[in-house]
Amino acid sequence: MPTPTTSSPPPRFFTMLRGNLSHWQRHAQQLDPSTIQRLTHNRQNIQQAVETGLRWPQTRQETAVLAIELFDFIERNGYWYEWIPVLEQALTVDNILPQTRFWLLHRLGELYRFTRQFCAAKQSLQQAEAVACQLDDAELLAYAYYAWAVWHSEQRQYERSQQYIDRLLPIIDAWPTTHRLRLAVYRRHANLLYDIGDYQKAIAFYRQGLSGYQQIGYDVGKARVLIELATALQALGQLNEAEEIYLQALDLFLGLKNLHGQALTSMSLGVLYYWQEKWSQAISVLEQAQTQLAHKPIYLTDYTLVLHNLAEVYVKQNRLEKAGILLNQCVTTWQEIDDSRRLANSYGTLGHVFVAQGRRNEALDAYQRAITLLDEYPDDAFAVKLQKKLQKKYDDL
Repeated sequence: MPTPTTSSPPPRFFTMLRGNLSHWQRHAQQLDPSTIQRLTHNRQNIQQAVETGLRWPQTRQETAVLAIELFDFIERNGYWYEWIPVLEQALTVDNILPQTRFWLLHRLGELYRFTRQFCAAKQSLQQAEAVACQLDDAELLAYAYYAWAVWHSEQRQYERSQQYIDRLLPIIDAWPTTHRLRLAVYRRHANLLYDIGDYQKAIAFYRQGLSGYQQIGYDVGKARVLIELATALQALGQLNEAEEIYLQALDLFLGLKNLHGQALTSMSLGVLYYWQEKWSQAISVLEQAQTQLAHKPIYLTDYTLVLHNLAEVYVKQNRLEKAGILLNQCVTTWQEIDDSRRLANSYGTLGHVFVAQGRRNEALDAYQRAITLLDEYPDDAFAVKLQKKLQKKYDDL
């Protein structure tokens, strides 16, 4: 059997490899639907090219840059799990510039966050911030602050998240109005304001972000902000305007052939139709979202939210057995992924089912579980409102 060689390949190998990397880098920089389709079709070849490029000192830097520039494609199409080990590999090699190392850590932290690996995400963010500080790079430090704002927000640590936003706002005010981070900060600030119940201010920031995304032609960002803007309008009871905006978002996601975005919009429309008591329309769009998200483990959280919202509609239609089955499935998932706020919501709705079925003791138990869990979220407007509602239900029993 021949002995494998550890010597460097010939120059022609690197010429071909660099040509391949450059080819995919050009595609990564313009993510229109046809390019996304081409990248999707070739994603295994692309990943193999990146893994190969990282093996050799001669191509590590440019390969790491390609991995970073592919992030929007990876994020948008849900290839989170398969790219985590690639970025982890990139961080173990030499011949990587400090700025590139920052972006690898930053993007890896986001992928960890998407997959609910919050401790790993925290470690990546700490390392990224340390690199930004060592470089004394104000822009990289701003990205690090933004990442922390998102991380704390997803932990429902709103005050800590707001502290990072407050650091960022004076920095980004000097940047162009269309800078992607500036728009992301406006969106995150709006989300925080929404979470604490300041819907009017949230709407103002959503509209600022929306204007910027329209100027740069970033339809994915625009569609996502449209959903959030509509949700805030819905919270203020402006249901007709909210519906129009949801439909605008849906049109954008349809044009982008973005099934996840379509499903999220359909779910939001289902909630809107619930509040309008349009039960058949609510079930129609929610079942559509359920189909689009089914059998996709990376979207388990969104899929479970759809099931919960379907159960809420079934309760209104007195389809209690079906509602109970879905809610027990939700409870199991929320426990598995340790999402106590959503677990409380599902317990609360399960309590309503038990009340309607005359199962008083089980209803009291479900309500008590929900009320106790919601104690963890004193600054969350939704949680506070839900807890008051469930406490009254409990007391009335």
